[in-house]
Amino acid sequence: MSEYDDIIDLPHPEPRRHQRMGARERAAQFMPFAALTGYEALVRQTVAETAPRPELSENEIEEINQKLRRLREKGQGTAVSIRCVRERFGSKDVEICVRQGKVSRVDADRGIILLDDEGAVFFSDILDIDEIAGA
Repeated sequence: MSEYDDIIDLPHPEPRRHQRMGARERAAQFMPFAALTGYEALVRQTVAETAPRPELSENEIEEINQKLRRLREKGQGTAVSIRCVRERFGSKDVEICVRQGKVSRVDADRGIILLDDEGAVFFSDILDIDEIAGA
């Protein structure tokens, strides 16, 4: 005879004040805790937005050069949308971004386009340039 023979066949006690918690609710108590809400989504978004620097073909480079020449001829005030790359700090990957504004100056010596918002885009970072009509 073991020391538990007197209680081994007794029914499991039921709570008196509330219903028994279901298996799903009990399991949720032991799920991993996310201390930084939204962190995983931010990491996934950052990974999705970065990529290796795209290589442009000779035709694409020539097309960008023609657009830059036209912008220099038109002078300042031309509204543009520039699709460009931005270096990611501490990484070889880049982020693709779109800068919009009015051209303040096209500086071929320094290889940059200065925009009216005092931003600058290096020629080497440009993927495409489009003039914004009516702006």
